[in-house]
Amino acid sequence: MNVSELDIPILQAPIAGADTVELAAAISNAGGMGSLAMTWVEPQVASRMIARLQTATSAPFFVNFVLAFSPRVFETVVDLGVPAVTLSWGQNAGLIERAHRNNIAAGVQVGSVEGAQRAIGDGADFVICQGIEAGGHVQSTTPLASLLPQVVELAKGVPIVAAGGLVDSDDIRWVLEQGASAVMLGTRFVATVESGAHPQYKAAVVEAKAGDTSYTLCFDGDWPYAAHRGI
Repeated sequence: MNVSELDIPILQAPIAGADTVELAAAISNAGGMGSLAMTWVEPQVASRMIARLQTATSAPFFVNFVLAFSPRVFETVVDLGVPAVTLSWGQNAGLIERAHRNNIAAGVQVGSVEGAQRAIGDGADFVICQGIEAGGHVQSTTPLASLLPQVVELAKGVPIVAAGGLVDSDDIRWVLEQGASAVMLGTRFVATVESGAHPQYKAAVVEAKAGDTSYTLCFDGDWPYAAHRGI
């Protein structure tokens, strides 16, 4: 699985709580790459969701693990033969190697040049370069316009997926011109019919403007000091 070969260079961010099998399937079947967030899912539920997605699409998709928490269903996911896994909020060369043993591609989300360098050194098949403009949990502290060119130069051919504040075709065109192979969109998919988000949440996203968001630590819950952007 190579993100550079997608018909439509768009990956769906793993928007936990809003992503569904139906959303992931719709995006993959349209030529992009859907995803499922697996960090907080029980093994039996993970197996059922992946089986349903494998039935709903024959196109590539990926599952995500937030390494600020234990990736407890990683082995379950790998054994099911998903096309790709992604790791965010941490890096783990052992998990990348484990995925590769099952011919599963591995991507790593980074928010710095140093993170990208380590991910590539650990054998990542693609790197997700996130800027501070991202919605939801924000791993980066650097604007995408500053970080992306540096990561592209460092990558030397490893595909780069740009993420953070990207919403329309002009944004996508810009990051591709900077050398990225694809983009990752999350907020853009929250208000879709297939999304599992609450209707009031969807309406708030549709009505909001960029200036209505805040970068904050106010709602970190059981994830201390995890910066995030919300309305």
